[in-house]
Amino acid sequence: MTAGINRLNLRYKHRLACCFLWGICFAIPCHLSAGEYFIVDPEGASLKVEAATVGSLVFGTKVVATDENGEWIWVTSDGKEGWVDRSKTVSAESAIDFITARINSGDPKDFKWYFLRGIVYASQLKYSAGIEDYTEALRLAPDVIKPRLYNDRGVLWAEKGEYQIAIADYSDAIRLNPSIAAIYMNRGTAWKYKGEYTKAISDYSESLRLDPGLSKALYRRGQAYTEFKQFEKAEADFSEIIRKAPTDRDALYERAYARMMLADSVSEGDRDRYLKMAVNDVTNSMYTGSPALWLKLRGRLWLKLREYDKAVADCTAAILDGEKLERDFQSLPENLRKEVTFWKNNIRTPLLYQMRADAFFELGRFEEAVTDLGTALQIDPKYIPAYRKRSMIYRLQGNSSLLLADYERILELSDKKETWIEDQISFIRNNEIPASIGVFLKHISGQGAEVMRIIPYSSADGDNRIEIGDVIVAIREPGKSDWVPLENLSIAKIVRQIGGPNNSSIQIKLRKSSGQTDVRTVVRRYLRNSKPVDSENDRMQYQIFKYEVLKQTS
Repeated sequence: MTAGINRLNLRYKHRLACCFLWGICFAIPCHLSAGEYFIVDPEGASLKVEAATVGSLVFGTKVVATDENGEWIWVTSDGKEGWVDRSKTVSAESAIDFITARINSGDPKDFKWYFLRGIVYASQLKYSAGIEDYTEALRLAPDVIKPRLYNDRGVLWAEKGEYQIAIADYSDAIRLNPSIAAIYMNRGTAWKYKGEYTKAISDYSESLRLDPGLSKALYRRGQAYTEFKQFEKAEADFSEIIRKAPTDRDALYERAYARMMLADSVSEGDRDRYLKMAVNDVTNSMYTGSPALWLKLRGRLWLKLREYDKAVADCTAAILDGEKLERDFQSLPENLRKEVTFWKNNIRTPLLYQMRADAFFELGRFEEAVTDLGTALQIDPKYIPAYRKRSMIYRLQGNSSLLLADYERILELSDKKETWIEDQISFIRNNEIPASIGVFLKHISGQGAEVMRIIPYSSADGDNRIEIGDVIVAIREPGKSDWVPLENLSIAKIVRQIGGPNNSSIQIKLRKSSGQTDVRTVVRRYLRNSKPVDSENDRMQYQIFKYEVLKQTS
């Protein structure tokens, strides 16, 4: 087994994986490697330890041989191990030739050899050849065997992405035998990948009714609930798996994701609690072999918890591990690459670099943020969130030419009306900078208090400086006693109060990144005439820094 495979440990089935060959009711072998054999005696084979028979292996079972003693080989299969008579097996490398010779020299109407060859073809990722053999086996087999054959052929159709055809095969299997739990599970998975979550959940639930101990069905139902945005039910399913198997990495990872999404729908007091529980789940499930996906999720959680240094550290570690995975991937045998493609494709994503850029932004490390956003756009030139974040930085830096280029790219790519950006472009090109700032403030205030930050508009120094990460949570006009929560203000009122006349003042209540609440009085200074304007960029810079902190107030 190669070092690359050892570090990937492909048995883990996280939410991004799409592998139907794992964990189905009827074992289709995984991919070939040295020491693998198939049981080819139609009567099966006994599994022995010393003189005692400790189990049996049915026709078509794949085993891994780790030792030999004359005519016996020591094998493992699905958690069982023992000695097997070598004459009842054939090596994986010779299996196709062996089975084809049996078909050509024996009874061509014997379905079981087509069935076995279909299994071997499936293990070699030769899905079309496998489907042909299963189809011939279905033509020849008695009805009692057909549920398995329909199921197995459905698995191969699903591997080819033909989910509707797979569903038809699973449905035929259920029609012939409606009591097999794992066929409902497999059909549910096909429904899930078609985005038919209600049907998927129904099939998973029926699978669990027939076999309450089928944890894979519970796991996949939890995934379906997550994708259907029913996060409480997803958390409950994964928690049930963890109750029975506290170290199940997959379930811990999935529960962490569900809890992260739940955090957005609970009260402010519960939000951080859910996020911290999610961090614990990811940390407890961290896979040491290739932890990039876990690090990526935890980095996202740190970002939500405003732990920006930790977010940068985890995102950076994920990027480095992803680069190592890319190098390992190139050395893998061709027939193994499909199994790890989901790792490679779901680590080095625009989102990972966007996340680190968001953390850099909050830490005031704008140039590093711009670099990461550029990398995100190299990976996906149509990734609009990166253009949005980078345009915000260009605005804060006063770089109007790059700002306009990003705005125009957003308009080109967006499938919705971006009126505020169109207005921005018009104002900036016509040097109507105050109007441009007003539109910008109106836009970000409409996104909620969490993004309504003052720091980009402050030129104050010293103890009264408003720092990156400070969030405006309330506004109070001078002479008034009541604080008005930001979320209770209309957009028009927010813009009017923050963008009042020259020299007007207003009090703002800030939530610091440390969690402490402070109050500041800010005054609006129209700086256009305070210093000669040498360029459009200068003019933008002066207008952006249009609030000064006068003093800290109680």
